[in-house]
Amino acid sequence: EQCGLQIGVFAKHGYPPTRSDLTAGITPIVSRVQIGGQSPQVLETSARSSVGCGKGNERMAEVDTARALLVMAVQDLHDGETAMVERLDDIRGCLSDEALRELVDLDAGRSADQRWELAKIARAMDAEPHDADNIWLRAILDDADNDCATIAEGPLRDIALVGALRKGKQSQRVSYITAHALAH
Repeated sequence: EQCGLQIGVFAKHGYPPTRSDLTAGITPIVSRVQIGGQSPQVLETSARSSVGCGKGNERMAEVDTARALLVMAVQDLHDGETAMVERLDDIRGCLSDEALRELVDLDAGRSADQRWELAKIARAMDAEPHDADNIWLRAILDDADNDCATIAEGPLRDIALVGALRKGKQSQRVSYITAHALAH
């Protein structure tokens, strides 16, 4: 059995999907999600997706509704912000440029705020916020740790760390866009 995320809504025109394919695929799946006051209401149309394999190639839980995929996306985002809170201070310590250090401080504060908001959203959806690992962002932060350990202090290491942080920001952006699409 093949590992990986398989979603059947993009088969119409082949890979990669166009913007209209994405819109056509997402619109019938999710009618509406209300987060905040009341319980979320989602059209429980199957996204016909399954999450692939874990560390030991064991089959992971099926995600078969838009609501379940949204919950997983929120949990993934929460774990990503948690990883940033836990690890940005170490990255900050590896930077030599004071302006970059200040930016990382600001981002750590933003991540803490986002983590708190995402936990509230997960709980509003009757889910625990910490049930999904953001393996993509954590791997990027591992790469940044490797840069700290293997590149001499100074501008070259700063450049490498800025690259790692930018990759992390892009991974977060993609995850937030996905969650937003599922919620609308």
